[in-house]
Amino acid sequence: MEEILKTEFIEAEKCDYLIELMEDSTQNQYIQITQVFPDKYEQPSQSMKLHYFELEKLTTTLMNFQNFISKKSRNKLPKIRLYPKDLISHKDEIIKNYLKGLSIKNLALIHNCKEKLINQILSENGHEVVDNDIKFYHRKKISKSRK
Repeated sequence: MEEILKTEFIEAEKCDYLIELMEDSTQNQYIQITQVFPDKYEQPSQSMKLHYFELEKLTTTLMNFQNFISKKSRNKLPKIRLYPKDLISHKDEIIKNYLKGLSIKNLALIHNCKEKLINQILSENGHEVVDNDIKFYHRKKISKSRK
């Protein structure tokens, strides 16, 4: 007769895993891993038993695979630009105020950062950066000189 000594349940995106530490009638311990699929995949559960002496080899192999995958995938990940922490939380507010008509210079003063950073946030979020500053031109008074 088999006895369950310990159980762990791991939920994943497409299936779940039930990992149990078992003991059989001869007092031998082993690990049983059962892969459980949701009903929508219509696949039966699959199960495998590992004896304790195989566990160390399997763990080492899985760790090596994990290291290999993480090194390879690091090169494929898009570069993430880091902003000061305050700006990340105010990113939506910066965009909203820019669209309302505040200039980049004023936004930089309000959020205590460089104009270049505001430009970067706006362009990365798909907003065209234009000069919002309103320039006033004054006509000079031309006085007629008397002769």
